Amino acid sequence: MADIENRPAPHSGSFPRNAFLLVLVSIAAAFAVVLSGHSTGFLQRFEQGFADFRGALFSDRITSDHPDVVIISVGGNVTRSRATFDRAAVEFDRAQLARLIEQIDESAPRAIGFDVPLRGAGDPSKDEALQKALREAKARVVVGVRSDSAQNNPERATWLSRFIAGTGRAAGHISTFYDEGQGRAVRVEGPASKTGRLPNSFALLVARALRPETVADHGTIAWLQKVDEDSWLARYISVGGQQPFRTLYAEELLDANRPLAARQLAGRLVLVTTGIAEIERHRTPLTSWTGEALAPIQIQAQAIAQLLDRRSVGEVLPQTLRLGLFTLACLAGIIGWYRGPGWHVPGTLLALAILLMADAMAFSWRDLALPIIPAAIVWLLAEAAGRGLRRIVVWEERNGQSWPIEVAGSAKPFEAPREAPKPASGG
Repeated sequence: MADIENRPAPHSGSFPRNAFLLVLVSIAAAFAVVLSGHSTGFLQRFEQGFADFRGALFSDRITSDHPDVVIISVGGNVTRSRATFDRAAVEFDRAQLARLIEQIDESAPRAIGFDVPLRGAGDPSKDEALQKALREAKARVVVGVRSDSAQNNPERATWLSRFIAGTGRAAGHISTFYDEGQGRAVRVEGPASKTGRLPNSFALLVARALRPETVADHGTIAWLQKVDEDSWLARYISVGGQQPFRTLYAEELLDANRPLAARQLAGRLVLVTTGIAEIERHRTPLTSWTGEALAPIQIQAQAIAQLLDRRSVGEVLPQTLRLGLFTLACLAGIIGWYRGPGWHVPGTLLALAILLMADAMAFSWRDLALPIIPAAIVWLLAEAAGRGLRRIVVWEERNGQSWPIEVAGSAKPFEAPREAPKPASGG
């Protein structure tokens, strides 16, 4: 009878080893994400893909053309409704270009951005006429220069340098950076030049013609879309947005029967380009929704509009990011500990939905890009760790142990030695 009373209580199941391993892996992985933030290449690829959709849906919106930027397209086979693209270089007679610059200048714009590739010397009289038109324009003129011109053809680069020097105008470097992870999309407006030969970018110099105090911001482009003012949905998300820049065509300005076209340029920044006619197109975050690839000049116009409007996409500082992710991990772990078994899936989905809503509100209202992918990963890992710890503690409470330590050669957990039963007193 005494042997039966002293026999240890049966164990309620074996130790949850899977939960123990899950806790270790989850905590280690969560802290790795907290310490690295979104700096790792693996997370960056997912973060960039999500940021593209977020930018396409919640980027800044206007219901009319941008009030300060106008694009004028020159080149063969370009009309208001269509453009024919081929592999041949798009050229425009330089005498006509000179006439176009003079016509634009007579409309009293604030600045003229000249982004027409000049492929070496041409007819000397026409080259001189274009140079004179750029030099004598009353508006501020910025000549766009691309880095590939100097790298591919030094002779052409030398001629172009002399041509620009003869205009007496500033040269601005046109540069955009590609992100290799997601289809080489353009997301960042590049700095002046990798070589440092050009002190400022084309977009910055053109923007300063209207606002001299403009400060360079070589970061993620704050995309702008034109939406339908009659759409209630457009108040919240940009579905099917279009480019917000009025586009005119050279033949309209050179046509004496169309005087109204010139009046649309007064007081504005006018970008003269063959970019609309060129075959070159670039993917942008807007492509993820509308499928519209942009010409280089349209990307430059976006960068200029961003500087003029003082818009930017803010990012969380690394120290703040790590602290925020750590706080989120602690909160997720506590919720995973206390939440009932029936709420695991619904609760997780609700938490992820709240994170997405917070990210959309921060981007739409404050132009702040939150690290949503690292945050979601940290939440899932910490929540799993909290549930696993709870399982382990429940098992220990049921078995009356503080920790399961096995003795070599024994399948049972180690138990503290029990005191020998005292002999019964008396006879």
